[in-house]
Parts: sequence; C-alpha cells; structure tokens
Amino acid sequence: GSAIHCRKLDLEGNISITATGLCCLSNSLQSDSCCIEALHLFNIPSAIGDDGMKALARGLAHNTSLKSLHLGCLFNNATIPPAQWVAFSTALCDPSSVNSTYLSNHIVQRITGDIGSDNICPEDVDLYLRLNEQDPKYAARCKILMKHRHLDMQPFLQCEWDLKF
Repeated sequence: GSAIHCRKLDLEGNISITATGLCCLSNSLQSDSCCIEALHLFNIPSAIGDDGMKALARGLAHNTSLKSLHLGCLFNNATIPPAQWVAFSTALCDPSSVNSTYLSNHIVQRITGDIGSDNICPEDVDLYLRLNEQDPKYAARCKILMKHRHLDMQPFLQCEWDLKF
C-alpha cells in the first residue's frame, strides 16, 4: 500500500477510519518495505473497537521501522480499554515462546496519548517501550530473561545477536 513509502503518517481526526481500515494499515506496517517511523491516530472513532486496535497491534508486532505511535484520545474522549492494551503488550513482548519473544517488536519507543487523559500505558507496556528506547538488542535479551526465567541464558549472553532492525 501507499503507507510503505512515507516516514510519517498523520491520520489525526480522520473520522472515516474503520476496523477494516486499520487491518489494511496493519498489513502495510508488517511489510518489509514499510518505512513509517511515526503514526498519528489522534481523535479517531472509538467505533474501531477491539478488532481495529488488535489489528494495529498485530501490525506493530512485525514492523521494523515504527518508533512512535500517537493514539491520543479516541473520538468522543473514549479511552483505550485494558483488553486493547494487552494486544500492544503482546506485540512488544510475546511470551508464548522464546522465539516469539525474540521476534516481538523491539523498535517502538513511544505509544503516547493525550496529556492529562486517563489513557496512560500500563506498566508492562511502559517497561517494554523504555527497553526498546535504550537499545533494541538489549531489549530483546531483557524481555527473554524476564519472560522465560526457566532458561539457562548464559550461552545467549556471551554471543552477539544479529537482530535486524
């Protein structure tokens, strides 16, 4: 799609966005040729619901360029429900397996909302974003250590990982 050719995509106030539209955007975000670094979705319809936000989170899970996602408040001052934050948490650190954690998004550094709103990132999402901001290679290692405590990580800590970001 056309989203793969721009660095900043500002859809602020676009009240015609639907869950289906976010699914299409998600597919573009997952493309290897996507180069969007900042995505602004401020004041979009809250009617996009769980399906739309979960699709957006899926797009982030495999994206290698997006550093900043500005959700702002949803239309009519709706906040992002906890179930939708879980989808973003999983995109940033999928605990289902070591490989899934390794392949999670280690690039996104900011998911912001309105200043002074109730739309604040949960602690786990905030932690993953801070790890990503420090160093993507470090973030991947830390997330694996945090989510897979049963593993002997010594061999992994002695080698350099060839992560593609």
